[in-house]
Amino acid sequence: MQRADATQPESRNPQELPDELVRRIGKEALGLRLEKQALQESKQVFQSKNPLNPDRIPYFFETVRFVCQALGIYQRGYREFMDVQLVTNEIFFSSLPPEMDGLRILQISDLHLDLDPALTSVIVSIIEDLDYDLALITGDYRDDTKGCISDCLEYMHRVCGALREPVYGILGNHDPIELVPPLESMGLPILLNETVTYEKNGKQIYISGIDDPHFYEGDDFDKLRGTVPEDAFSILLSHAPETHQEALQMGYDLVLAGHTHGGQICLPGGIVVIHNGDCPSYMLAGNWKYGDLKGYTSRGTGGCRLPLRFFCPPEITVHVLKHRESDNP
Repeated sequence: MQRADATQPESRNPQELPDELVRRIGKEALGLRLEKQALQESKQVFQSKNPLNPDRIPYFFETVRFVCQALGIYQRGYREFMDVQLVTNEIFFSSLPPEMDGLRILQISDLHLDLDPALTSVIVSIIEDLDYDLALITGDYRDDTKGCISDCLEYMHRVCGALREPVYGILGNHDPIELVPPLESMGLPILLNETVTYEKNGKQIYISGIDDPHFYEGDDFDKLRGTVPEDAFSILLSHAPETHQEALQMGYDLVLAGHTHGGQICLPGGIVVIHNGDCPSYMLAGNWKYGDLKGYTSRGTGGCRLPLRFFCPPEITVHVLKHRESDNP
């Protein structure tokens, strides 16, 4: 594989990007994203408004690493980080066409592949023979938030090679817009405030992908208006679950999200100690409901900043969508 340009991607201007990319994401969303990419590169901003976000606490990750090593639990946390779980999740909908009953959707999220190269082989070994109809990746392909993207792309080339079409992805808060062309050249179309259709047994569902709503604020719901018929079953890919209000207002049936890592380092029972989500706590991991909207927040397939997990195993998820006359059990 040819390596991508290893220059600082965040320094680029809109006129340096392909015209098609500018058109797809939208001019206003692109302006916001590029401004924040430049600020992130120069370390002038934090990745969250939450004052308790780990990124805002000086030497947080270095302290966690030191404490884990001092207590002799670092290797235990690393083993859990490498122990990616295959999760099967059934979700029932009255709005799902009966012809789509049993649709299997593979969700991978928050790979952060350049954090530990060994994780890529684990992911590939799980997905290469997996049974699914459609694959969706909900953002954060790299771990660092600035600088070179070459390592991330090298590992993503292996992951994309193990996936079967159709597959779609979105960008997360660790992903510069310049990742889009090389990822798409690997066979991973990125949805930039765009909608596509998936057809099975003569019926269609609609899949929209919103740009990162958490940090880059490139999510443009106005651009999505009119792209999904009113009576159609629709899925929104959103890197973070904090788009739940807009998704409900626009009539989406299901939101697939990530970003939170489920806390990553938790107390026994998966109790979250600290997290990076700007959303209600019940949306931090697993299935959730907001009004008539259903959602699922992945605990993430990789880890952020540290290759450690405690009481919060990483996951690759196969969602099985089921038709039921009533959404109530």
